[in-house]
Amino acid sequence: MSNDWKIFETKDFNGSKTVSDFVKAGGTDYSLIFNNCHDGAGRMMDQ
Repeated sequence: MSNDWKIFETKDFNGSKTVSDFVKAGGTDYSLIFNNCHDGAGRMMDQ
């Protein structure tokens, strides 16, 4: 990657997380109105 990338925010996830942890937090029951990608991303960041 180039040196043009900048860190805007860091997050302490209280230890290590795997991709599987984020996939599980994202959930499987997608709904355009009640459980969309924004909701899933919020759950991922709240773990």
